Amino acid sequence: MQQVAKAYNLHDAMNLDGGASSALWLGGKVVTKPGRKLSNIIAVVRVKDWSKFDQSHAQKQSAPNIEKAHAWARDWINNAYEKGFVPDFLLDDYQQSITRGEFVKLAMGWLRCHLGKTDDQILAEKGLARLSFADTGDPVICAAAALGITSGVGGGSFGASDKFTREQAAAMVVSVLRITGFNTTNLQDAGFADLGAASDWARGTINIVGSSGIMAGVGESRFDPKATFSREQSIIVFGKMPN
Repeated sequence: MQQVAKAYNLHDAMNLDGGASSALWLGGKVVTKPGRKLSNIIAVVRVKDWSKFDQSHAQKQSAPNIEKAHAWARDWINNAYEKGFVPDFLLDDYQQSITRGEFVKLAMGWLRCHLGKTDDQILAEKGLARLSFADTGDPVICAAAALGITSGVGGGSFGASDKFTREQAAAMVVSVLRITGFNTTNLQDAGFADLGAASDWARGTINIVGSSGIMAGVGESRFDPKATFSREQSIIVFGKMPN
């Protein structure tokens, strides 16, 4: 039960009665029975089609610190916050450049939400075990590496605090798409005039995210592959991912 709660970022709670007030219902069956009658519960529900969900009675909540985001990014951030795939530490300083480690955790948050599974479940289904790095043992990063979403920077290191570029974001997004079964072939050329400035390994993925509408250019038919990527831009990208 503890591992399930941690996987869904449920924290800051305590239980002081030896477990009598705890229960867990998951996947249609009772996993842990309570030792007494309970007056309230926490329900975590994944809704695949929000258009069929009656939200007329629900009051939408803005993401924390939303005033720090650009006006054009706020609706995207609020929608992502409602869906629950944005890690808490990214809900602030939205205009700040995102790091490799932060982007990986955002990607895994979206994948978890999309598949309705924990990292451990995703790995187990594919028969994979977490990889390891010399500079981090973060379980989310190590799970992403095992899934092929990311790799290290050389010398056995991951470089979690390194700044993240637009071409790196494109490559990682395509890796996530392929895990979900999204068809990344037969897409049209995105038409970016500066594609030649991108690294050889990134050009194909830039065309994929550009032609699918997941990542837009920066104006004047340019992608600007070597530019850094902000937190709010990263959140928007995963907000545009196919359901």
